[in-house]
Amino acid sequence: MQPCPLCRAVHRTTLYRRTRSGDIHRCTACGFVYADPTGGTAGPGLPHCKDSIEVYELNAAHRLALLKTATGIAGGRLLDVGCFDGSFMLAAQKHGFAVEGVEPEAEPAATARSRGLTVQQTTFEQATFDGRFDVIALMHCLEHLPDPWAALERARDLIEPGGALLIELPNFDCLSRRVLGRRWRQFIHDHPQFFEPATLRRLLERAGFETRLIRPVGKIASLRLLADRVERYYSGAMGRALRRGFDAVGWTDRAISLNLGDIMLAVATPIPRA
Repeated sequence: MQPCPLCRAVHRTTLYRRTRSGDIHRCTACGFVYADPTGGTAGPGLPHCKDSIEVYELNAAHRLALLKTATGIAGGRLLDVGCFDGSFMLAAQKHGFAVEGVEPEAEPAATARSRGLTVQQTTFEQATFDGRFDVIALMHCLEHLPDPWAALERARDLIEPGGALLIELPNFDCLSRRVLGRRWRQFIHDHPQFFEPATLRRLLERAGFETRLIRPVGKIASLRLLADRVERYYSGAMGRALRRGFDAVGWTDRAISLNLGDIMLAVATPIPRA
């Protein structure tokens, strides 16, 4: 039996069977929710439809403003872990940060480098760095990792004493998950971990961080992206119909603000070591 990724206990209750992530379990010892991927169903791969950098920067600017409000940090050296194609790095650079990234996948890492960004194509555990960082960002990263505890331990060693963690990830404790059940949009094949505010707070404390902020956040997205996600996750016919409808009225590139409560942002600062 697969143990809990956080506390290693094996006792669990099963919440959902055969989602795109696998069978979903809750640890009865610590309450953490995780997937056993052996029960997974076929699902989509990496998304190919992405919004423009201008739309992405609106979301990034909002997250960086929350970081500043919670900690006062508005610049310095920032490491983006799991940086994908570097979109968040570009936004942080525009806001005064000196940025570096780590991305294990070759194609998005190459895209980020083609944008003039410094990105190591490797895992966070294997990457090497020159000095510490004022901000370490894990934007939709922690839920993908097989050992989130180890990643936060590494971040604790790499962060400046006055620095901060900026984390964005799915929120399991939300109404849309309760309504959609096993068809919840965050159940995808590369999401093996599922956090709630309480379990994220406990993990951060265990890793040596004080939580300054945990809150649900929305997202600005184009109607093109919305239609693509409906097609990928729920109904191909419905998604294609939405796209044709948006095209017909010239709304495809129109941006809207969505907040389904299923994404949360956390800001945490390192607790001084004794």
